[in-house]
Amino acid sequence: MTNPFDPNDEYLKALKAAGLSDLPLQHLSATYLSELKLASASTLAEELYRQSRSLPTTLTSIAASTDIQSAERISNTLSHVINPALQLFGQKDLAGSHLVSALESLTTLSDPLGSLSQSEKLERFSGALTSFGSATDIAQHYLSSNLVNLGGESSASGLIASYLAAASAVEGFESSLAQAAQSLTLPGVYTTSHLLPGVTLDTATQLHSSVSGLAAIARSSVSTAFLDAGLRVHVPALEVYTSAHLARALTLRNEEPLATDDDTEAALDHQRDEFEDKLASLDADLVTLYRGALQAMDDGRPDWQRHAMTSLRELVSHVLHRLTPDGAIIPQAGAGDLYQGRPTRKFRLKIIFGTAIGPDLTQFFEADMAAAVELFDVLNKGTHKLGQTASPDQARYLTGRVVGLVTSMLDATNAANQARNN
Repeated sequence: MTNPFDPNDEYLKALKAAGLSDLPLQHLSATYLSELKLASASTLAEELYRQSRSLPTTLTSIAASTDIQSAERISNTLSHVINPALQLFGQKDLAGSHLVSALESLTTLSDPLGSLSQSEKLERFSGALTSFGSATDIAQHYLSSNLVNLGGESSASGLIASYLAAASAVEGFESSLAQAAQSLTLPGVYTTSHLLPGVTLDTATQLHSSVSGLAAIARSSVSTAFLDAGLRVHVPALEVYTSAHLARALTLRNEEPLATDDDTEAALDHQRDEFEDKLASLDADLVTLYRGALQAMDDGRPDWQRHAMTSLRELVSHVLHRLTPDGAIIPQAGAGDLYQGRPTRKFRLKIIFGTAIGPDLTQFFEADMAAAVELFDVLNKGTHKLGQTASPDQARYLTGRVVGLVTSMLDATNAANQARNN
């Protein structure tokens, strides 16, 4: 294997020009990473540790810059940390001392990420920093609870990899959006070439706030629920990943599509393959509603966007109400759980998720539902016009967004029912 470090790399030269002395020793390109074998895991773990030393200085220095390339350089810096970590934990047979070494190296990034997440200068990359922070939190949980030595090796690497995949997706969206915003605010420069026709920067920024907010709720929920909820904590990672890809597809041109993660994409496919059967078990008419939304996205009619958003919102609402009939849950209601005599959405979600996964992850799904409804409302307005038909990425991730949320509600209800029957 050749050393991929190139002293003429433009990114590294920019760091040197900024006067940063503690530079990464290797430029971990995708080609280099794809050649890594398990025997190199400890080397890669050491590289993560080295990266953690320079990360705060590098990012804050670049963030202070006002030139048009600063967003791209921040993106490169984050990618040089996220991508090696994802490659490392994506090795399915990572175990034993290699896994412990990888976990220990990942936890060294906890403090730097914590300080960076609070930086106003890096707010435009807050979602990526937060999602990466979720991975470091889980690594700390595995080490402190000794779960690695209790048969949790494959679950540790896979779970952490899912949050790193989410971090990579969010970082890609945030990078493109930050570059679009910079091009619109620099003196003498005005271009909307980064944005899809009909999309405003305000709308794109609103969707970014939704994604980064969801990532923040995911981190706080996972941190407190991890030991009790077990492997169910992988679901927020999937939702954040899907939300980032969808926000990117709905607002920004596809000249440089986001990198995808094979395992996460396979999980999305698996959810979608099983969805209609799960939906039909609740009510066959809901399958018709779901297919109507898919058909609207495929047909290319002038009103496809309104039709699809209306159908998807109705689908989510119908499932929510069918799983929590008023007559069954009103007797359980407490102060603040009813509005004008009917259960609130928050109370319905508490009923669905509270028994199966506990209050911490329930908080995440409350935020997930709110973000989904907000998305439907944004896309239902005439101010956010998409193309004549949904692009492949728009259709895939919009469907995945709804399928993920509804599947979580159905699975939680089934789990609660099984627990009551046992």
